[in-house]
Amino acid sequence: MDLELISEINSENFSIEINGEKYWDRETAGIKLLENAEIHMKSREFHEYQHITIGKYNGFDVIIIRADNLFQNSILALKNNLCHKSTLSTSPHGNLIKLDNIMSKMPKEEIVFKERIAKINANIEAAKAQLSLAFEHEDELNTLSERQQEINTQLEFGEEREELIENEIEM
Repeated sequence: MDLELISEINSENFSIEINGEKYWDRETAGIKLLENAEIHMKSREFHEYQHITIGKYNGFDVIIIRADNLFQNSILALKNNLCHKSTLSTSPHGNLIKLDNIMSKMPKEEIVFKERIAKINANIEAAKAQLSLAFEHEDELNTLSERQQEINTQLEFGEEREELIENEIEM
């Protein structure tokens, strides 16, 4: 689980792996992350809305998702079990702050997801309870269905009668 990785993080010892190389200095790491992102963004093989893993940060894959126009609207993400996203910045330092912010939001996201799951489960139970109830308009439906059948029968009889009359006239 993503939260298990966060609990293992020692915030005093910064390190990030970019393109197979490990960096302990935040400034250098930010520059290398941005340089690597630029290289991929400008590559002809890297198309819109395609993603590429460029490194590892605290056990998470660091992913760049290219949007429509190089850095504009492109996404910087951390991925383990889930993908946690932010916008890609043109600031080397800003991207590292964004990675830290993504990680700091994960415990809050867990609470939101648990609340959503509880709400969905409550809705499922309410739907199950509704299934066991009788249809409150069943008698009315049956009466109207019988009346409709009577009308259909009369119409069919009327059509058959008209055909007989037409056939007699033609003879």
